[in-house]
Amino acid sequence: MHSPSGELIKVRCPSIFCTGLVELINGRIAPHDGTVPGHCPWIGTRVVDDTTDIDPDYFAKMRAKREA
Repeated sequence: MHSPSGELIKVRCPSIFCTGLVELINGRIAPHDGTVPGHCPWIGTRVVDDTTDIDPDYFAKMRAKREA
């Protein structure tokens, strides 16, 4: 999720035991709870916003290929 200024502020945690979006603090996954007790091992992982590397039509093209 991007802020109005374009900064990445929330991401989906890569853990299969975490649900929803988690906040980023200084570009790192913030402390959060998953569906199992204890701290998520992904807390503190640096996140790089690479959305500008993706062709804006990429997902539409993939959907069209799948439907063809």
